[in-house]
Amino acid sequence: MCRHNAHLLRELQQVIDTAPDGRWCWAEQAAGALCEMKALVEAALEAGGLEHLDQTALAGQVRLWRSAALIGKNDTAARSGTLMKKHNALATRIAARHEGYPRFTRDQRVPFGNNAASARSG
Repeated sequence: MCRHNAHLLRELQQVIDTAPDGRWCWAEQAAGALCEMKALVEAALEAGGLEHLDQTALAGQVRLWRSAALIGKNDTAARSGTLMKKHNALATRIAARHEGYPRFTRDQRVPFGNNAASARSG
């Protein structure tokens, strides 16, 4: 589940790309929070391991992550049209698996991305 974060970011980008210009988008908040969690983990690993993870900063990003998923789920609940149905399915999946995707923040053996070689790179 959590090995798919790189793919998840691509899905979130598709939602962002279809949002009306200038309008806030839940997917942008979710992607930003996930990327910030990744940056926090990278900093902790550079400092020697996850025991150096800034738990306060992480908790803030987790709150943003969860709230973005719930907002996305609510905003697309009407599921009117194919695109809205797809966005609702994504938000629903994130909400249901909200603890699984950021598992890389709790277990340094779990890579962010699809494979260990690219797990910690941009």
